[in-house]
Amino acid sequence: MKQRKNNGAFAVIRSAAAAQPLLTAGTLLCTAAGAGASLVPPLLLGRVVDRLTGGLPLTALAALLYFGALALEGILSGAQESLLVLSGQKMTHALRSEMSRKLTLLPAGALVSQDPGEIAARFSGDVDAVEALFTSGIVRMAKLELETSEEDSTLRAQEKFTCKDVFDAARDGDKLALTVLDRFYAYMGEFLANVCNVVNPEVVVLGGGVSKAGNMLLEGIQPYFHKYVFHAASSVRFALASLGNDAGAYGAFKLALDAFGGQDR
Repeated sequence: MKQRKNNGAFAVIRSAAAAQPLLTAGTLLCTAAGAGASLVPPLLLGRVVDRLTGGLPLTALAALLYFGALALEGILSGAQESLLVLSGQKMTHALRSEMSRKLTLLPAGALVSQDPGEIAARFSGDVDAVEALFTSGIVRMAKLELETSEEDSTLRAQEKFTCKDVFDAARDGDKLALTVLDRFYAYMGEFLANVCNVVNPEVVVLGGGVSKAGNMLLEGIQPYFHKYVFHAASSVRFALASLGNDAGAYGAFKLALDAFGGQDR
């Protein structure tokens, strides 16, 4: 029981905090100072209002102190946000490293019995695995749902179907397709939240053939993304790749131009 406790999430977080003592101390001090600084402007403003209602003039020193307190609060708030993001990234990295270490200890049977999307969303940082989940993974999940469910679906009449067919069926209200896509949204939302918790990007761009689903894709993923993402990274914007499936071709063409000096022409 003691060993289990020492290997838990809180133990990993404590170890990550202990490994970065300056960052941890700075985050705690900045958070405490920011909380204290947020109380100063209202107190100073109250003093100013009391003086004015008492018939006393507003002094330059009082105004300077008030605006100085506002500036200090803003600086501490910005520093607190940055330190919290950095601390969150360190702790998330430590947690995912520990999860990956434990994944290697699982027997093969445990992996076989798990849904591949769930494994990819929680453990994998491999781009190919995520790409597979993002495209052919939808078709595999739909086929598995057809095999294990008795739900009526227009997909049953199709011997072979694509990711687009699953989205089209969902648009028409197909319950089985909606169930599959909801599971897919949950996997991708959790995975993208894990990535953003670590790297905190400004924008997440979704490309590939599945991006042709448009706003349906964005509206499905975002609720699950915000369920798992840290508050510091919750302002990430989502967008669809404007080049779609042609992005690879454009990139290859640009590399060819650069290789032959085309960028100077």
